Amino acid sequence: MLSSIPIQSDVLNPVESTFDDFELTDIVFSKLRPDTLYKADTNIVLVNIGRLNRAGIAEQINIINQYKPKVIGIDAAFRTPKSLEGDTALAHAMARVDNLVLVSGVHQFNKETNQYDTLETSHPMFTLHGTTGFANLIVESDDYYKSCRSFSPKENVRGHTELAFPVKVAQVYQPSIIKRFLQRDNAYEYINYRGNFTSGSFYAVDVAEVFDPEWDGSFLKDKIVLMGYMGENFQSRTLEDKLYTPLNENYVGKAHPDMYGVVVHANSISMILREEYINDAPTVIEIVIAVVLCFLNVVLFTLIMNHFGDWYDSLTIIWQLMQTCIIMYVVVALFYMFNLKINLTLALAAVLLSSNALELYYHIVLRMYNRTHFIKFVSNKSKKQVT
Repeated sequence: MLSSIPIQSDVLNPVESTFDDFELTDIVFSKLRPDTLYKADTNIVLVNIGRLNRAGIAEQINIINQYKPKVIGIDAAFRTPKSLEGDTALAHAMARVDNLVLVSGVHQFNKETNQYDTLETSHPMFTLHGTTGFANLIVESDDYYKSCRSFSPKENVRGHTELAFPVKVAQVYQPSIIKRFLQRDNAYEYINYRGNFTSGSFYAVDVAEVFDPEWDGSFLKDKIVLMGYMGENFQSRTLEDKLYTPLNENYVGKAHPDMYGVVVHANSISMILREEYINDAPTVIEIVIAVVLCFLNVVLFTLIMNHFGDWYDSLTIIWQLMQTCIIMYVVVALFYMFNLKINLTLALAAVLLSSNALELYYHIVLRMYNRTHFIKFVSNKSKKQVT
């Protein structure tokens, strides 16, 4: 509630910045799901491109492609020509890839037509040899970056449907799954994070490893290879191209971004291939739960007020605290066990406000109502006597 108050205050700003990006379900990803819950997804291999130039990336692609991966997805944009030698080498390397997916970007959303006006892609010399998927993630707010919890599966760009980068990669890899995925027809999908590459959730290959003559990449056969920036090397520490995610150890007041963009895409692809989606509970169910809890609390608190008036404040506070803990536990438990995301904020507000609201009704509203009707009654009776 404090984080939603539109007041610029030195007192409230720290509270707003700390809690505005917090969700109860973050606790599940950050603390409750152990790293051993999921074994490494062997369908996906991450390759770090570091700060290689285009000629270096081309050499990486040639080395990787000789091991016959099923799909190569590159989370890097090549918008304009640079050097003739590097561009030619990269274009030729891409031309040899059977299934290549490059990133695009959708921009300038038109509210009137409900579609994007601009699709930004790499230069045609590169896109000629592959397909594209937009890499936009739902992360940015007005003045700082929030956690990346979801992505849009598809967007309409000037009458053309552009799939998201993870969806496009998964479609090339296993089309039947994507058909079922798109039938969900959700405007956005929550990412059911498997983990970070540093925790062993994905196989990852560093820049230097690819160029090592003794490196054996035979395990890449028929896999999804995602190439993207993951620091100059795995030992370096950088915040570049990193995002906040629910896996951040500090789920309240996050200090540093914890996951590279290409790893976020890997988690999205892994979720799609496993078909372990996070589902939203219908809003009508959330409202019904809030109304029922509010009604039951009012009935209980009325009985307490009538029979245990002296203990009203103590008993109601204890019961409200118990219900608050139960509601928070239910939200976390449903998400942990069933991947069901339910928003019980309205129910929580009903529980916390029902006691004081009931006192306000009985001690002020009802008394004012009775007093007004008593005055009307006396006034009408006096008129009858005069008559």
